[in-house]
Amino acid sequence: RLIDTLKNNGIPIIKVRSVLTCEAPKGVCASCAGIQESGKLSGIGENIGVKHSMSITEPLTQIALSTKHTAGIGPKGSGVARLKSMLEMPASEHIKEVLSLQDGVISNVKILPTGGHKVTVTSGSAQNDYVVSPGLNVLKTEGRIAKGEPISDGLPNIRDYVAIKGIKAGRNKLTDTIKSFYRESGKDIDRRIPETIARGTLNYAKIISPGDFDLVPGNIVEYNQIASLKKKRIVPLNPIRAVGYKLADSYGKYSKGTRVNNDVARSLSRSKFKIINVYKEPVVVEPVAIGINKIPSIKGDWLGRMGFRNIENTIREGAATGAEANIHSLNPIPALSYGAEFGKGMGIDVY
Repeated sequence: RLIDTLKNNGIPIIKVRSVLTCEAPKGVCASCAGIQESGKLSGIGENIGVKHSMSITEPLTQIALSTKHTAGIGPKGSGVARLKSMLEMPASEHIKEVLSLQDGVISNVKILPTGGHKVTVTSGSAQNDYVVSPGLNVLKTEGRIAKGEPISDGLPNIRDYVAIKGIKAGRNKLTDTIKSFYRESGKDIDRRIPETIARGTLNYAKIISPGDFDLVPGNIVEYNQIASLKKKRIVPLNPIRAVGYKLADSYGKYSKGTRVNNDVARSLSRSKFKIINVYKEPVVVEPVAIGINKIPSIKGDWLGRMGFRNIENTIREGAATGAEANIHSLNPIPALSYGAEFGKGMGIDVY
């Protein structure tokens, strides 16, 4: 009824809470997770990731059985193989779609002697050539093409799309792709289910510049935990509490951009500046798409990795490096493996 009312009042777009846009640094907040089957919001500590993973598995089993019985395998693989490729994101998949790296115009399409096509995209004085493998079809032979738009058909190329368009756009594409996959297979699912999977899967970035934060260039970090550090935020602070920040305005003899150290802080305090506007240089990151089969191996939580594969190597590496596991983390495996503290309360740190 609400949707009908909005349509009847000529409102084509509304702003809603979503798992994809939730700003919680860990997990997801109850409001963005939305109303659950009980008609209520999720309780703190409820693992919607596990629940949604189970929700997506049952129809997938039915799709796999249907594919087997009907021999539904074509040049681009069976439906289940397509979904597997979407989520594992292999770097060398030869039948994945080719994406344009820039906004431009398709200026030439040439058939290659070895099969396939070479598509040239022109943007000003720059030209990029894209090779489309044999067996894939060129989707456009002329006209404008946008950055990140597919040049050919093929398996969804989530890895390259994230590199070109970023984490947020990649999460939307992965959500839409999974949703479409199930719909085409005759199994419609709640959009929040692929949203949760997309948020958990596409959640990594490489540190390019740490800014004014204690981060190491080249390290892979969880995107949700550093997203707020990418923005330059001016905050009012007492000079003594502003040590380590930079001045957002000029104060007395100190110009805008001056780093506040202990001497500067004491001098400003003596000059009767009770509050000053300061900021920290934001962190610069590069989005990284990691397949679900590789994600556990980059996490430091050795007990969390026990629920995956390579268990023997995990134990050996953990023993050799003195690895630790947090039983209060969002991963349910460490707590279940340790088997302690159940029923001792609810909260962000105690499940």
